[in-house]
Amino acid sequence: MSPTDTQTLDAIAADYWTALMGRYPTWATSVSIHVHDSRLEDLRPEALTAWQLQLEAFRTRLSLVNAAGLSERQRVTLEMLRHEVEMGLVMSRLGAETWSLDQLGGPQVGLLDLVRVHVVKDAASARSEEHTSELQSP
Repeated sequence: MSPTDTQTLDAIAADYWTALMGRYPTWATSVSIHVHDSRLEDLRPEALTAWQLQLEAFRTRLSLVNAAGLSERQRVTLEMLRHEVEMGLVMSRLGAETWSLDQLGGPQVGLLDLVRVHVVKDAASARSEEHTSELQSP
């Protein structure tokens, strides 16, 4: 197992997760990651294009990882990341984020769900972009 391939994969996985949470801030809030609590998903065309470019960059980075230098578990991680990135690119090209709206899903439902997971302790935390773990819901 090559430490370089392992470290590269770990870095890509961490970077992808960070980018994903930034792209979908309300989802981040719902999984108790509170650094993006003051934001909603950005559906402007330029934001969608920027996300697609990020996904393409992740695809390029993943293509440089030598799977032979990884453990079985890490190869699964590599393939899952590749799949997620490819599916993200397909959905991005289709513009899927702009046509999900019905009585069961969409921003009108998601916003109402946020009140269960978005904790505001005081006026300062309401204004804060970054929330600490002490602000997470019990």
